[in-house]
Amino acid sequence: FRRLKLDQKKNLEQKTELCEKAELIASQRGEDKDWNALSKEMKALQEEWKSIGFASKKDNQRIYDRFRAACDEFYNAKREFYSNFKRVMQDNLDKKISLCEQAESLKDSQDWKKATDQLISLQKKWKEIGPVARKQSDMVWKRFRAACDHFFDNKAKFFSTVEESYEDNLKKKMELIEEINQFRPEAKTTDNLEALKDFQNRWNEIGYVPLKDKERVQAAYRHAIDSKFSDIRSSENETKLIRFRKHIKELQSSPKGDRGIKVDIVTGN
Repeated sequence: FRRLKLDQKKNLEQKTELCEKAELIASQRGEDKDWNALSKEMKALQEEWKSIGFASKKDNQRIYDRFRAACDEFYNAKREFYSNFKRVMQDNLDKKISLCEQAESLKDSQDWKKATDQLISLQKKWKEIGPVARKQSDMVWKRFRAACDHFFDNKAKFFSTVEESYEDNLKKKMELIEEINQFRPEAKTTDNLEALKDFQNRWNEIGYVPLKDKERVQAAYRHAIDSKFSDIRSSENETKLIRFRKHIKELQSSPKGDRGIKVDIVTGN
């Protein structure tokens, strides 16, 4: 009987220690990976409990109830966590599906600036959304990524074509500038004026050039035009001014010509 009492006392001490460990585990909370680790620890305690004999009759039920309460608290908390976690993941999945639909509505847009800003905004929102179930995570990500890639691939193709056309336009403008530089003015002013108009019209018909070349090629064009046609422009302006002055004199010589006429003879305004 003395040996039995000693064994029961030792069993009670061991079970009390297991209760304390189980209560410590039950008090912990964590993310998914922590719950898995804690579950393994709790299961090991339960297996160890089974290997320990009975405590005294007056203590055995009490210590068992204490251990069982700690286990129940832990597993109830775990079930509640995963129940809430599933709801959160479903909500995250719904949000990501909504972003997929928005991205898909933009993937064929050619309003490049606006659509680019909107897709970048969607990508930022995607990163802010929490995880979804593993079996659905890859599927919904591939769907979202496909829509974004489709748009940005189209954008890259479009602007590569535009860049090519810009380079072609640059070549055309440089050839026109060279043609202007090689031009030899005619004796008749009207012929020179027609040539000037033709150069200006042809220049305006050529589209954009690369931005880095814009100022340089524009300056070269102005220099070529000015060097060839500055005399023609001066002569043309002088002719217009003479005609304007003559017209003003005619108005002033008429009986009603001096009423309300205020002009700047120098500028013709």
